Amino acid sequence: MQKINLILALLCFCASSVGLADEFKQSAVLANRLLKISKLAGEVEGANCLTFEHTMLADAALAFKGPSGKKEILKTDANHDISVSVVSPTRVQQLFAAMASQSHIPFRYPDDGCYARAHEMSRLLERHYGVITAKAFIEGDLQVQTANHPSGQVGWWYHVAPVVLVKVNDRHVPYIIDPSIFNRAVPLEEWYNIQTRHTNARRDRVYFTNRFGYTPSDRLNTLSSYNDDDNYTDAVNTMREYRDEQKKRHGR
Repeated sequence: MQKINLILALLCFCASSVGLADEFKQSAVLANRLLKISKLAGEVEGANCLTFEHTMLADAALAFKGPSGKKEILKTDANHDISVSVVSPTRVQQLFAAMASQSHIPFRYPDDGCYARAHEMSRLLERHYGVITAKAFIEGDLQVQTANHPSGQVGWWYHVAPVVLVKVNDRHVPYIIDPSIFNRAVPLEEWYNIQTRHTNARRDRVYFTNRFGYTPSDRLNTLSSYNDDDNYTDAVNTMREYRDEQKKRHGR
């Protein structure tokens, strides 16, 4: 902990000479907060602590590239506007890689907990990278093939992940960040389609919520913080529980 504070303090000092201290100060605050969250989840212990420090320092370097300034509007089912960041194709893949590297998020336990994973990713993307996401939901008879389940597949009645807009030529295309089922950020339709290829597949409903939406019960709600209804507290507890299940299944 002292090591990461010292390095981030030095980064803040160096950045101040070119007027960029605020970005690193924000990264230092977030690093401390995430370390506390990871301790609550039982993730920062021994060698894992060093791994987490290295992850946060790598993330701080990526965050130094600055926040995403351009926003565009998506609509919820209640016809509410959602302001979502627009990023480049290169940037969205960088953001995906940064999220996939967060070892405290149990991406290799796809059975359940998508709501907690999506909540944490949206929070990190906003606080650490200046990227405002929405949440993309799909409901129906869903299934994906995955090596991370003993049966080789996993099914859900709904799934959720963060969505940002990517500038492709003159269009803004919704892209999904979901390391539980992909190894890259993908267009929204590709995310929908991979879950509905099986026999008896059914896509009942697809929709967006703002970044604070947590489960399908928030489809018509407009939440205003990550911990409305104690949702972030629930997300931390859920990730801790499923991280333990992931360790039992995969050994890490």
